Amino acid sequence: MTEGDRLPGPKPTKTVVQSEALEWLARTRLTANQAIVASIPDSAELPNPAFEPWKAWFSQVAERVLGSAHPASPVIFYQSDVRHGGTWVDKGFLVEQAAQ
Repeated sequence: MTEGDRLPGPKPTKTVVQSEALEWLARTRLTANQAIVASIPDSAELPNPAFEPWKAWFSQVAERVLGSAHPASPVIFYQSDVRHGGTWVDKGFLVEQAAQ
């Protein structure tokens, strides 16, 4: 695609925010032109790695992220599944539960 092949309209921009996400989302109103790309930490990455509290926290964070997005905007979660006690934990499923 050459410069002349671009669609008419404003040139797209991007802003990368590196911040404590929940604090930033609480003070920011996102528009339909903004998307969220999020990655929620594993329990092993937190000061208190207890698994069951982490699952509840993960779901609460996912719900807050989803609730902060503009209804017309995408939210992308970049997550990898984990194993805990021999059980596969599907983080995508946890996000789906939070969305409901």
